Amino acid sequence: MAFERDCAAKALAEPQAGTVGAAIRAYRQSADFMSRSPNSRRHYDYHLRLFAADFGHLAMRSITYGWVDEHRDKWFAAGRLNTWNEIRKVMRAVTDRFINHNPLVIPFNPWQRVRRLGVDVAEEERQNRPWPAEVIIEVFRHATPAFRALLTVYIYTGQRGGNVVRFGNAETTYNPTERCLIFSQEKTGKRMRLPVPEALHVLLVRQDGTTALLTPQGRPWNTLNAQEALRTLLRNLGLPRYTLHGLRSTVAATLAEAGFGEMVLMAQGGWESSRTVRGYLRGHEQQKVLAGASDALAARFEPLIRQAKIDGNERRFSGVTGRAAARAGVEGRARERAKNRLTVLDPAVDPGPIAPDRTDPG
Repeated sequence: MAFERDCAAKALAEPQAGTVGAAIRAYRQSADFMSRSPNSRRHYDYHLRLFAADFGHLAMRSITYGWVDEHRDKWFAAGRLNTWNEIRKVMRAVTDRFINHNPLVIPFNPWQRVRRLGVDVAEEERQNRPWPAEVIIEVFRHATPAFRALLTVYIYTGQRGGNVVRFGNAETTYNPTERCLIFSQEKTGKRMRLPVPEALHVLLVRQDGTTALLTPQGRPWNTLNAQEALRTLLRNLGLPRYTLHGLRSTVAATLAEAGFGEMVLMAQGGWESSRTVRGYLRGHEQQKVLAGASDALAARFEPLIRQAKIDGNERRFSGVTGRAAARAGVEGRARERAKNRLTVLDPAVDPGPIAPDRTDPG
């Protein structure tokens, strides 16, 4: 293993053409990587370096389905499921680009076929668990005015914390005439234009030109002090664990329950795929889609069932052949046929046709 690490370290410094290290270096210089937000680039870079540290010296053609699958098993055995899923994601992007430039070397992407590892997280440990109405009421009731103002921005925008804490500074443009927040998402770099309701408008526009998004001590909020404020408040109230990121799910679930489609949810949250939206909904999507299904089924079949009940069967059995029918003294056709068979076969009961008299000349 030490020899492999030495080889990998050398490959990182001077990657040879066709190796994993060279493919990773090429990807990090690509427009696909460079166009990502700084946060995403750091996240990708961390996992790319983690993988290249051990396997940068390997030839890309040696990374087969079987190799990736065995590698997946090792990460599973080590209990590092999330790390494997992230490595799989970034290496899939690296390999896609490598195939574009070297179609004859690798005709397929092995990272595409091997599935991610399922991560079971307890409901109370989910980072994006939605807040129920009773928790929202209790937290807003006992929060300081400064923290309540921040929570109001969270719940009216459904944005990530990294953006919410910046809504009061120069990085965000607020047009009070159009009542529109204009900003770029910190994680994805996506440009956003969010309409602002009255309750949020009064927080973003103040007579003295200052922001309402300040801590009780008059300092700007950041994700760390905001999370600590929530943890302290929940602990003091004796409430279970909830996160600020859970308010993002709360907004998505609320819109879904109100009947808004995925396109609206994607636009509000800045998500780029419906698959990501469904991860935040966790069942609310199905509830939304099926909202009128039960009524439609009832409208179609209830009249038929009602009509059938008018002269329908009121007995405890549906036919005449079962045990319940026998106990009720009802004889079905099968029993009737069986009796007839026995009658025919028993000569004591039925002697059969009369044989002609042999003395009869006729």
